[in-house]
Amino acid sequence: PRSAPPLAFVAALGRGASSELAAAVKAEIEGALVERNRIRVVEREQLDTILKEKNLSRSSEFDRATALTLGKLLAARVVIFSSLMTEATATTVSIRAVDTSTGVLMAEETRDWRRRGGWPEAGRVAVRKAAAALENKIVGTLAADARR
Repeated sequence: PRSAPPLAFVAALGRGASSELAAAVKAEIEGALVERNRIRVVEREQLDTILKEKNLSRSSEFDRATALTLGKLLAARVVIFSSLMTEATATTVSIRAVDTSTGVLMAEETRDWRRRGGWPEAGRVAVRKAAAALENKIVGTLAADARR
């Protein structure tokens, strides 16, 4: 029998961009992963329940340690961090997957888009391509680990 897809928690680190853009990128990553159905994404209701139980604030931005702790509490195998760097002519999105049991970086993807194309047109395409490539790396890494 085929095992369930791994569970992931997506956290926006929110450095270098507006909180609105960071939230939009996070939502785009989650949407891309849900559509492809190879990684399950923690539902907002699950997150809200844990945050309430642990008396943590509801924010789309978490630091790395808090996100890893939340990932473990949610029984997520992977925490996916997104961060943005906005410059005069381009924006760069970096997406990293970290194993919650070890804290080890599993995979990383970076994409740029020109400010002229802007969000959502060019930015959404760049984020979705990065999310798909990251997902392929995560699934490949977990499959290799399972064979060991």
